[in-house]
Amino acid sequence: PGLLKELLKNITLRDLIRRDTIFHARKKFKRRAQLEAKYLHQINNVIGRTSWDYVQCKLINPNINYFFCNETLRTEFYESNWDINKINRHSIFIVQACYPIKGIHMLFKAANILKSEFPDLRIYIAGKDLISIRSFRQRITTLGYAKYLRLLIKKYQLKDYLTFTGELNASEMAGYYQNSHVFVCPSSIENSPNSLCEAQLTGTPVVASFVGGIPDLVIHNE
Repeated sequence: PGLLKELLKNITLRDLIRRDTIFHARKKFKRRAQLEAKYLHQINNVIGRTSWDYVQCKLINPNINYFFCNETLRTEFYESNWDINKINRHSIFIVQACYPIKGIHMLFKAANILKSEFPDLRIYIAGKDLISIRSFRQRITTLGYAKYLRLLIKKYQLKDYLTFTGELNASEMAGYYQNSHVFVCPSSIENSPNSLCEAQLTGTPVVASFVGGIPDLVIHNE
C-alpha cells in the first residue's frame, strides 16, 4: 500500500496525457516480453553474452542454439586509464537518470547515508537536468519519475551534492570515468550494461546491483 501510494502521488499530467505512467511502462514491458518469447520459439539460433540471458533463452526454447559473443565498445574506453592520484575524491558517476529501472533513486537514498561521512561527496549524473524547473512548459511536461527524484532530493537535502553533466559523447564519458572515484550501476535489472563495461575498461572501480547478467561482469570485492 505504501509503495502504491508513492507511485500514484508522483504521476504527472504529462504522464497521463501521453499514457506514460509507470503502470503503462509495466504493460509495455509485458507486451515486449510476450513478443520476444514468440520470436525465440520461432528461431533456431541466438547470440548472447551472460549466464542470465542464456538461461532465459533456454527456458523459453530449450532447443535453441546459443552462441556467446561479447560486444565491442567504442575506442575511447580502450584508450582511457583511471589513476587514483588524478581523480576527484569521493565523486560518483552514474548514467541514464531518467529511466526508473536504472535505479538512481536508490543511489539518492544511499547518498543520504554517505554525505554525513563524506561531506565533499559529489554525484555526477550523465544526461539532461531532470530536476530544475525553469519554465511553465518544463513544469507541465515533467516526468513522474523526475518529480519523484525531486522529492527525494528535497527530502535528503542532496541538491548541493549533484551535478547534471548534460549529454556526453564518448570522449567526455571517458573523461568522467577517469576522474570519478567510483562508477555506480544501481539498476533493478540489467543484462550487460555498456556503461558498466566502459567503466571497467577505463579501470574505474564499480559498485553494481547483483541482478541479471551483472554477476558475470563484476567479481565481488575484486
